[in-house]
Amino acid sequence: MSVLVVGFLMTATAIYAADPLLGTWKLNVEKSKLPPQVADLKAESKTFEAPAPDTIRTTSVFTRANRETSRAVNTLPMDGKDHPTTGRFNGKPLANTTMNFERPDQRHINGVFKRDGKLYGTLKWTVSEDGKTLTEFRTLSDGTEETDILERQ
Repeated sequence: MSVLVVGFLMTATAIYAADPLLGTWKLNVEKSKLPPQVADLKAESKTFEAPAPDTIRTTSVFTRANRETSRAVNTLPMDGKDHPTTGRFNGKPLANTTMNFERPDQRHINGVFKRDGKLYGTLKWTVSEDGKTLTEFRTLSDGTEETDILERQ
């Protein structure tokens, strides 16, 4: 039995170690297309962790032009089901909002946000083939788009 458990833990560790998304990423503000409501964003670091299978936790630290910082932590089940959420998305409150994330492969995550059951926005993360760049593309139902280019640290 102990051999089986050790084998499972070694396999799980190898899977997480090989995951190209996990780790810390830094926003390249010059290469990113930010919406007006975050035009004063001067820096962002985002860390991705896998606290459990099929779950991603993101920790983001934002720095504004006035040097004010804020932090956001989100735990995202990758099960393709709607889950209630709180907080903000592109600067707007997420009251009565659900999130739905799925991960079709190791380099892509797709997210859907709904407000009152209607599509509110989408989010797509794509890790480049060389593993050095993470592109975060967001759209809102009003047509607002944001493209963040993050570089592996």
